[in-house]
Amino acid sequence: MSYFQRIALKKFFKYANDNNTIHSDNCNRIYALKEDYLQTIDGVIRFLQGNNPTFARQICTDNFLPEDARFDQLDDMDWAFGSMGMLDKAKHLATLYLEDLSDFIIECIDPNFGFSRYAERLGQSANSFDELYDNLHKDLTYIDRITLKILDHRLQETTPKWVCISVPFPGNLYSAFRCAQFIKQNYPQIVISMGGGFPNTELRSVSDTRVFDFFDYITLDDGELPIELLYNFICSEKKTGTIPELKRTFLLQNGQVVYHNTSKRSDYKQADVGTPDYSDLLLKKYISVIEIANPMHSLWSDGRWNKLTMAHGCYWGKCTFCDISLDYIKIYEPVAAKLLVDRMETLIEQTGENGFHFVDEAAPPALMKAVALEIIKRKLVVTWWTNIRFEKNFTKDLCLLLKASGCIAVSGGLEVASDRLLKLIDKGVTVAQVAQVTRNFTEANIMVHAY
Repeated sequence: MSYFQRIALKKFFKYANDNNTIHSDNCNRIYALKEDYLQTIDGVIRFLQGNNPTFARQICTDNFLPEDARFDQLDDMDWAFGSMGMLDKAKHLATLYLEDLSDFIIECIDPNFGFSRYAERLGQSANSFDELYDNLHKDLTYIDRITLKILDHRLQETTPKWVCISVPFPGNLYSAFRCAQFIKQNYPQIVISMGGGFPNTELRSVSDTRVFDFFDYITLDDGELPIELLYNFICSEKKTGTIPELKRTFLLQNGQVVYHNTSKRSDYKQADVGTPDYSDLLLKKYISVIEIANPMHSLWSDGRWNKLTMAHGCYWGKCTFCDISLDYIKIYEPVAAKLLVDRMETLIEQTGENGFHFVDEAAPPALMKAVALEIIKRKLVVTWWTNIRFEKNFTKDLCLLLKASGCIAVSGGLEVASDRLLKLIDKGVTVAQVAQVTRNFTEANIMVHAY
């Protein structure tokens, strides 16, 4: 967030004024209050980074932060946070303050801007590459120049031979292509590949050769083996000039998009993929925000959660609305409880954080029980939450056990509150069953989010 500090914000205001882009009443008010924003921005960012908790009392003081349109949606603060929820209340107010600034940037500087989603509209549909391609050949935006300056610094610092870009969501697609474009233009010797959730779902039938003006390779699904084989290929390409066996990899060959999936090697088992490595991430500089005054919703953006997976894929795999043909859903492979808790201990030591978000499609009740028992056995003090199916196996006793191990919340797809429709979509649960399970969790003081 170094570009959301006083010196950078001052440049934002100057750019908007010099280019005469301030039009709405909303943005005119923000500009009129620019000195108040400049005076408070550094303190707010430090607070959201967790470096200045006492600043919460100042933020919660009436009229300390400049306020614009986002504050019109303010929830009842006493209802949401009580009289002593000072830190959370301050985070919520500081988040609204940043979102006001975000609205200013969108209107006056870069219409594609977003804190977590940049130019998301351009990645919403993979039916045509035309609109994204056209945008990539327009002049760089103000935010583009900031992003690419950071990228250039990192490239010069690390001098990589190969850059792998993960694109999990549509809101990451434009920036991924902008970065790849910059590398191609300025460091043509660097190989570039793309993987992640977006290509796994939206680019499985990619055929537009223009995509490969930006990326040399696109890999699908589990990345460990495709990346290993691609690494071996890249290292040996100049020696042999031939393409060896690859795994789930698109590339351009003789002017045509070709899909290579000829390797006979099996993907690595979940027990062998290792523990995530957070060592090079600037964890102390990430901000923690509360966008909505709902304690369950805030989990996604408030606090630092180490990410792990209890099981690869979904053990149910029958819901008709779900694309169960995708490997990350259809290939179900749980991880042993002891190994999972080993990985938790490793991450606690590495990051200093004992909060965990298990990012499963649906964590299996039996494995959750085994993990809970292992955590209790080792006397670990951890906080964790995950996604579930509302199985009848979640009895009151199991919910109490999960709570004792540090489970604070679960989320799960209800989809529709109709037994007839639940049966039609092969959801495998009933409304009465879901009601009983959510009651069991609630009585164990575990928050429940049904979507």
